[in-house]
Amino acid sequence: MAYAPERDTGAPAREPVSEQLKRGREEMREVRADLQDIARDLQLLARKERELVAAETREQLAAARNTAIVGALALVAGLLTLAFAFLGVHFAFDLVMPAWLAALCTAAILAALLLVAALLVRMYTKRISIVPKRAMASMSEDLVWARNRLTLSER
Repeated sequence: MAYAPERDTGAPAREPVSEQLKRGREEMREVRADLQDIARDLQLLARKERELVAAETREQLAAARNTAIVGALALVAGLLTLAFAFLGVHFAFDLVMPAWLAALCTAAILAALLLVAALLVRMYTKRISIVPKRAMASMSEDLVWARNRLTLSER
């Protein structure tokens, strides 16, 4: 068999294994550094989110407390006013009808007002939120950001 000289195929010469390993180690260092940066950013983000949740919760509790205080004062004043106003209504009805019917009519008016007040209270309590909605929305955005960052670092 005759010896045939190597032909130039145009393919680049193979890189030595030691160079491939060296390049691989450098890439691993870069990936490790990127992952450490992402972990630090996520820790900072989690701490800031926790602070946001705490601040928003304090804000909502303060609003609920203030609402409860003003509501209690209004309730006391309203009850006293209603008591005397309905006493006047009862005595006015008592002039034109028997006492038992005057009391029944006054009670019916009070029951109707109570129903309206209960519906209003129900509507107002739906406005109070213990769940920190802004913080939850921010956390969702942060998760999307972290996923995107991890995806980009994998490339």
